[in-house]
Amino acid sequence: AGLLCSVGFRFEPQATQVMPFLAVGLGLNDFMVLAASMASVLRSDAECGAAPSVAEVMARTLQDGGPSVTLSSATNAAVFFLGLLSPVPAVRFFATLCGVAVLCGFVTAVLGFSSVLALELEASRRTPTTVPGARCLWLLRSAPEEPVPPPAEQGSGMNYAMSRYASLLFSSLHSRAVQVGLLLMYLGFLSTCIYGCFHVELGLEMDDVLPKTHHSYYWMSERRKFFDTHAITLVFRDVDFGSQMQHILDLEYSMVMDGEFTEKHVRGDNPYPFRWYMEYTEARYCVEQICDVAADGQPEVEWVYDRATARTNKCEYMWRGATAEEVGAAEHAELVRACRNMCSVGKQESICPQHATNTSLQCQISDSGTECFCPYRLVPSNSSFYKFLDNFLDGGVRGEAARSLMSIHPDTGVIQAASSVFFIQGARTLEEKLKHIRRARSIASASNISNAKDNVFPLNFEVYAISEQYLQIYRTLMFMLLLGLAGAAVVLLLLLGHPVVVLIVLVVIVLAEVELYGLMSFLNMKLNSVVIGNMLMSIGYFVEATCHIARHYLLADGHGHHRAEAAVRRIGSPVLNSCMTTVASITLVAFSTYKYFLTYFVLQYLAIALVSLINGLVLLPIMLAFFGPKTTESFAIIK
Repeated sequence: AGLLCSVGFRFEPQATQVMPFLAVGLGLNDFMVLAASMASVLRSDAECGAAPSVAEVMARTLQDGGPSVTLSSATNAAVFFLGLLSPVPAVRFFATLCGVAVLCGFVTAVLGFSSVLALELEASRRTPTTVPGARCLWLLRSAPEEPVPPPAEQGSGMNYAMSRYASLLFSSLHSRAVQVGLLLMYLGFLSTCIYGCFHVELGLEMDDVLPKTHHSYYWMSERRKFFDTHAITLVFRDVDFGSQMQHILDLEYSMVMDGEFTEKHVRGDNPYPFRWYMEYTEARYCVEQICDVAADGQPEVEWVYDRATARTNKCEYMWRGATAEEVGAAEHAELVRACRNMCSVGKQESICPQHATNTSLQCQISDSGTECFCPYRLVPSNSSFYKFLDNFLDGGVRGEAARSLMSIHPDTGVIQAASSVFFIQGARTLEEKLKHIRRARSIASASNISNAKDNVFPLNFEVYAISEQYLQIYRTLMFMLLLGLAGAAVVLLLLLGHPVVVLIVLVVIVLAEVELYGLMSFLNMKLNSVVIGNMLMSIGYFVEATCHIARHYLLADGHGHHRAEAAVRRIGSPVLNSCMTTVASITLVAFSTYKYFLTYFVLQYLAIALVSLINGLVLLPIMLAFFGPKTTESFAIIK
């Protein structure tokens, strides 16, 4: 924490309430490996009647356990720091925490814990004691005149239990019936997990990430149940607004009329600042405060085609839905005359700005004389766009509202970014929100606005900022897992040195990831950025559960079954202890006030511990026994 704070790292609830316990689970594995190595050295010296110095004992301890600690820590660090390549900020944040935690745990184990072991050993030789706590804690009490028997002969303790387990497992493997039974059991478990993989849902609700004690929790919970209206902001940035008015109006219309779950109606009172500016320009033009051509000869206005009003009958208010039979022939004729006059060019009753006689873009009257359509509207020309803008923004309620939807450079007065707001309804589920996002992104990208793909986009916190990650989440998950596996493969190959064993370890890790992902559907977990971080971190736990077994398999003598059994006897106890400490540490997170901590950390890391045990202490030893190298030559580069 101090190291990260010193470089300006900002902590979140995930870091302060979860990461300390996960770091304990990762770090204690290194401690257990070193303690087991020291216990092995002391038992060997006791059996031989030797009394080496503390320095000699520690040198042999680090020679035996140091490579295993380095192997697991280097692999985990590589996996986690590769997570910084993730496009998801939450995954990068989590990967940084995990990578730093692994490095700190490694340094603490090699420098700090080994020093504690040396001090304890020196103190025990200086003042012998029979305090059970010290013996149980370190497994280190040794004296030349009273040799300590190996755990396999003591009849109790974790080492003895692991020895009995290894003997029972590999003696049973000689039976064809046991082989078939174990294979069917594992295939049944794996098949169940694969079935679950196809039923994992997406999502992480807002009320899941809020403490139940907060008022916002109840608001978000009730909103998800009863409210389904979302205000979507259509953002324009780095756009030449003066020359793009036609395309902006077209896009606003397409977004509302062609989008998913939109209101399908463009109203003048909707927060569309450029439509308001257009109506302001027409009003000024009608009272002759804006002309066709300015004194300098530059046009002040230009015509654009407005799809929103192209099919709006300007005469509809006259009829109020009445037919000719209902109003009578005389009144009907008068209404038709009034409609024709309003829709004609150059008459006193003409619709402004259709009284202009120098345009061919006038309104169109229907043959019946009862409908008038005016698809063309006036907007400021490109050269006059900013000429009237300040007056518009300062001229009333709409202007002030439009200003709040724009980002204007304080010195030049140029609009740097602007936004329009439309609404969607009915998008309650994540699938419906993703459907809207895909359609809205497609409409924005297809716009004729310059560089629309980069400079025009819809935005909403709850719909887009929260949900849009799920458009690419499967690709992100596969990318991160493949990246983590590639990093683990490189480090394992460098430090183990045997490609066949490395391949077996990677196959086991891949199967473990499949099992973990499949179990999510049975634990009511959904795929989200938190799960991606956990899946990445699970590679570290699976490496811890497999690399030590693989290394001691390579260092053992004999044929495949004997080597696998020796590896489980030698290092199985620290692997089991590591899983148990992970379970014990992560269960404390269950007392957090954040609901999703219980689901996505406690339950998922219990699943990680279970899968680690199944694959690290059962599947991997069996695969090494049958498919591992048969030679007794050690291929390990670090011993």
